[in-house]
Amino acid sequence: MSNRHLLTGTKVFTYSDWKEKFRYQNLSHTTSKLLFGIRLGFVSVLALGACANAITGVALPQESIETCYWDALHEVSAPLNTYFAENAYARHSLLISSSMIVDFLLLSFAVRYVMFGKSCRELVFLVSFYGFRAVIQGLFLMKFPEGLAWDRPPFPSLTVSYALTSDFFYSGHLGVVTFCALENHKAKNYLLAWVSVFSIVFEFFVMVVLRGHYTIDLISGIVFAHYIWIVSGKFSRFLDKKIGYLE
Repeated sequence: MSNRHLLTGTKVFTYSDWKEKFRYQNLSHTTSKLLFGIRLGFVSVLALGACANAITGVALPQESIETCYWDALHEVSAPLNTYFAENAYARHSLLISSSMIVDFLLLSFAVRYVMFGKSCRELVFLVSFYGFRAVIQGLFLMKFPEGLAWDRPPFPSLTVSYALTSDFFYSGHLGVVTFCALENHKAKNYLLAWVSVFSIVFEFFVMVVLRGHYTIDLISGIVFAHYIWIVSGKFSRFLDKKIGYLE
């Protein structure tokens, strides 16, 4: 088995496999143990909350109002919307497959981050992205789109809620897979980065034809995720130095 190394300051530490890397990075001293525990605890709470919300939709607004937008993509995709609204099997296939990709990307990120995370950037992003989204949704409501074909398929999702909720602006679906694409590209996990890019396109399609979002929600989800990811990287450099992370 070939040796690899970690470069920290002026010292080079060799390791032979991922287990040795894991022990060195997370269990070698008090600070690393504490940071590992914080990451594990944060991801565990986030995972439990995501699962609970996916089942109940309790953290998402459910009100609908009478005013609405005109959406050109909704007009163009009207035949597809009608087809999926009238065909439960096809509709559920879309919902299940798109949600499974999101579940896979988030679970793979969570495992890698808990085991080998070296920054609080990811935590800063998730808190900022969903926190700002919650503030906007508390101030601004949108009507359920005409032709809404969103329901609960016969296969559950760990992270995607099938409840009928009005959390439209901005899209968490598109935002979180954009986050996965950026994270995987930064970590040079190029295969998962391309899976994430595919998921962005696929989620966009699913949300348009099933009327899970307005077009402006989807585009804004990508833009907000990218911008908040950049800002989180800048802000986290200061935090990383304070709490002892080593990039």
